[in-house]
Amino acid sequence: MGVTPGSGAARSGLMVGDRIVAVENTQVNRINQLRAIISGAPPDTTVLIELERQGTPFLLALP
Repeated sequence: MGVTPGSGAARSGLMVGDRIVAVENTQVNRINQLRAIISGAPPDTTVLIELERQGTPFLLALP
């Protein structure tokens, strides 16, 4: 799976190889969990993504 160039995720710094651990403080193990949480977020809010990048914990805020 990749990161679509120009997408909100790409503009926020999400990179190929990042392992998403949690979204909005909810642990995720599957892409459908990620999609459900993000799609359930109110419009025009920021979603906090906790990820691991090359073994290092990292946080991203997606608009």
